[in-house]
Amino acid sequence: AGSPRHCLPRPGTTSSGRALPPPGTAAVAPSGRPAPEWQEALEGVQRDYAEALAGAEARVAERLAGLQAELDSYQHHDLPPSYPPSDVESLPDGGARSLGEPELVETDPECS
Repeated sequence: AGSPRHCLPRPGTTSSGRALPPPGTAAVAPSGRPAPEWQEALEGVQRDYAEALAGAEARVAERLAGLQAELDSYQHHDLPPSYPPSDVESLPDGGARSLGEPELVETDPECS
């Protein structure tokens, strides 16, 4: 069996496999500053997060570029893609666009 796509890190490690300080290790040194082990672990998690975020942003940008290219190609057509040329050409006027008066269509006889 393959490993799951998104799996949790082993206890005591970050998602990149970096070891965390052992339980009971003080996060704050007697000087009041963060303990070096915890500071190092935090910086590692921050790097992992930044890499994951950059990867997600790159995938989103790639997808948006593809969608924008599709939209641009659709906007350069005379008709929406839902009307294949064969259907339009089979219309009585041969698919030519008419700028005449629009046809009045009764939609609700009770409102007349």
